[in-house]
Amino acid sequence: MGKYDYTYQDSEGYCYPETDVLKNKLGIKNNEVLTIAEREITGLKLLMLYNMP
Repeated sequence: MGKYDYTYQDSEGYCYPETDVLKNKLGIKNNEVLTIAEREITGLKLLMLYNMP
């Protein structure tokens, strides 16, 4: 991710153990997979909004 990499200070409880991935409803623990899933979900939601305002 390059310039968007960051770390959390005192992230216990917010991230999955031994990762820097925030806990999420999808249960995805891999940052790259989570990013792809978020983009796909957002794209679908935008398409739905465009077609059914």
